[in-house]
Amino acid sequence: MNRDYLDNAHLDREYFEKNHSDKDHLIRQNLTEQDLAEQNLNQNELSEPNVEERNLSQKDLNEQNLVIQDLSWQDSVHNDAIQQEKAKEAEARKNEYQKTLKRKNKLRKRLGRESLDLKKPSRETPNRENELSGLLLLDKESGPTSHDLVDRVRRVTGQKSVGHTGTLDPLATGLMGMLLGPSTKLEPWLVKMSKLYRAEIRLGLRTDTDDVTGKEIRAHLGPYPKAEEIEAALEGMLGTVPQVPPAYSAIKVGGKTAHKAARAGRPLELDPRSVIATELKLISWNEPFAVIEAQVSTGYYVRSLARDLGEALGLGGGALSALRRLKVGDFDLSMAIPMPDSREGLKAALISPRDALRHLPEVFLGPEEMTRLVSGAFVPFPAGDVDQLSEGPFKIIGHGGRLFALAEPVRQDESGSQSPQRPFLRPLRVFGPFPAPRQTS
Repeated sequence: MNRDYLDNAHLDREYFEKNHSDKDHLIRQNLTEQDLAEQNLNQNELSEPNVEERNLSQKDLNEQNLVIQDLSWQDSVHNDAIQQEKAKEAEARKNEYQKTLKRKNKLRKRLGRESLDLKKPSRETPNRENELSGLLLLDKESGPTSHDLVDRVRRVTGQKSVGHTGTLDPLATGLMGMLLGPSTKLEPWLVKMSKLYRAEIRLGLRTDTDDVTGKEIRAHLGPYPKAEEIEAALEGMLGTVPQVPPAYSAIKVGGKTAHKAARAGRPLELDPRSVIATELKLISWNEPFAVIEAQVSTGYYVRSLARDLGEALGLGGGALSALRRLKVGDFDLSMAIPMPDSREGLKAALISPRDALRHLPEVFLGPEEMTRLVSGAFVPFPAGDVDQLSEGPFKIIGHGGRLFALAEPVRQDESGSQSPQRPFLRPLRVFGPFPAPRQTS
């Protein structure tokens, strides 16, 4: 009995251990599968964004695409605006060229010519030894511009170094100073001289150019003032006065030329400038035309005078119908010649550089003083000429009686030492010895 009991107990133990082992295995297996499932879930969470994150990423991408599209549209609009502006400028240049061509054709018909003879000068290097130098006084005809005359002189002389002492409008006639060769350096001392004009003004007519060649803005048909009223208005315009230049002028504002901007349909806003009128005299009055002589400073526009006179008389403006320059400084119209056809004819009419500055006092210096002046040093004013001392500048005359430099008197030397008894000459511009053209009597 005991033996059977032991055998049964042994079997129960084996069954228990086997059953327990199977349960442990199942538990471990379940735990492993659960861990594996959790691990896979974590990996999926790390590798794939959730729905909300995917939506946010797509939204950012859409916004970025919209920004890119907006910038592309702005660039397109900007480029279109630039192209339109370039097209407008090209059209304005084309219109300006066509207007210039029409004006020249009208001038050809008026002058009875097939061509205005405005060929460009030769570009060959000039021979300095034979280069002409001096002042040429021309009696300008109506039609060509001031630059047209410069081109003609270049063509006749065959040299490029040509300038003028002050412009005249195509409508105007009269005294026109031309500078050739080294004498072009004299321009700053010639352009400042006063000028005398005889002008015919159509009172009551207002145009965009302030002369009769422009587009009519308005016209006064009467009644007109008496001669005494015109004289009184002219008297009120004497002296130093502010004057607004015409819209069609050579004045530059911000790098833009006034007449070019006006022809392009974008006139500039021009500020008044201080000018001087020393004489304004009524010569004749035949309604609606007034003939006036005007002695004025450099920078004075007679077209502005015509406009302002008409406004002062209550006529709404005035337009210049004719203009003739009679005098510039000490040079008058009797000294001028028509445009020469040959180099020899032009050479014979040249005024020497020394005589071109006849309005300036002169001083003679010896070789030593001249050498010092050329080097930039101050030289004592010649003792014999102290009595004629003025503000200057002085023409410095060297060997052979030629103009050599311009200098101004100062009461101290280059070191700053004062010399109240005997002033010094400080060089303003050294020209060197000019070629010797014809001397005027």
